[in-house]
Amino acid sequence: MIEDEMVLLGGSEATRLVERDIQLASDRDVPVLVSGEAGVGKHVVARLIHDRSRRAAAPLVTIDGDAFPRGIERASNGTLILDRPWAMSPAAQAALMGFLETGEIPDRPPVDGSISLDIRTIAVTCRDLLRESIAEPLYYRLNVIHIPVRPLRDRIEDLPPLLSRFLADAASARRVPVPAVSSQALNAMMQYHWPGNVRELKELVEALVPRTGRQRIEVEALPLEQWHPGA
Repeated sequence: MIEDEMVLLGGSEATRLVERDIQLASDRDVPVLVSGEAGVGKHVVARLIHDRSRRAAAPLVTIDGDAFPRGIERASNGTLILDRPWAMSPAAQAALMGFLETGEIPDRPPVDGSISLDIRTIAVTCRDLLRESIAEPLYYRLNVIHIPVRPLRDRIEDLPPLLSRFLADAASARRVPVPAVSSQALNAMMQYHWPGNVRELKELVEALVPRTGRQRIEVEALPLEQWHPGA
């Protein structure tokens, strides 16, 4: 799953559901929780929500959750992506809970009595927050709309369009022809487990394109763990 002119690539049912949820979240100005394994494209989903919302012309700012509230003023009138919310200290959780309830930043010198900001939050996590140290009231504040992003192995039919896009991007960046992919190589990719998800696919392509001296990627060019399915 990658950004492609404001759309998601892939026609799987899982991707269509994410696309539907992105539109729902874009139309409603409420906190969103995007969850999924590392490398599935959670930050792409967060950006698409922002870019399709009424806040699109305002800043999109990403901060480490445990850094809250430092730096959030940069997201004024825009969207704040909270990365790694499961790593938040109790003090950061309390500050975030207060901000979600009042729109005010705690523990700051007051300006006309308080500092209020109009910011929409999108929390991005690869963990189950309820099993981590996030307080339950905060979890439900962050999770007004929940968008789970499935791993690539569970939507493997999305791989061919993703592969085509990554090949085109990598070839364009190096000013070389876009290599074809043999049916054997594609079949091996379709059977592979992809523990690193879409990010792993992208990194594989970026490694293959400059190395291949031919116009077609054969199965022999794939790393050992790639072309032995299930390895």
